[in-house]
Amino acid sequence: MPYIFKQKLDISHLVNLQQPAHRILVAEPEQYLLALYASYLRAHNYEVAQCQELEFLEGSLKNFAPHLLIINAHFFADFHRLAGLLKNLKSEFAHFPIISLGDNLSGEMVKQLMELGVVSHIDRRFSRPGDIVSIAKNLLKY
Repeated sequence: MPYIFKQKLDISHLVNLQQPAHRILVAEPEQYLLALYASYLRAHNYEVAQCQELEFLEGSLKNFAPHLLIINAHFFADFHRLAGLLKNLKSEFAHFPIISLGDNLSGEMVKQLMELGVVSHIDRRFSRPGDIVSIAKNLLKY
């Protein structure tokens, strides 16, 4: 009985070509979590830049030119300030996806994040640090 297999091949996997690392910027105010996420991403050959202060975020985006931004949704106590930041980021840096991190966000808040251009949200209460790597691989196809 003949079988048909459908397989998606990438030529770079078949030949020994050195691929440039995808760049990911992690914006997280807590030093421990910032180091944890960066270590998981670096273990999977991502080039990671860290931003712990919001006032340096725009400069980091311009200097590092990431392929993906991971940002903590709790940088601001006021959700409307976060929404304003995301609007500005998507208007100026529309070429890369954004993942938000957080806990205790209502369904309505997550919906608003998605409307503002966030492509994925990770609720820390129901996830592991390695989930960031899985989502990054899916978004960056790497």
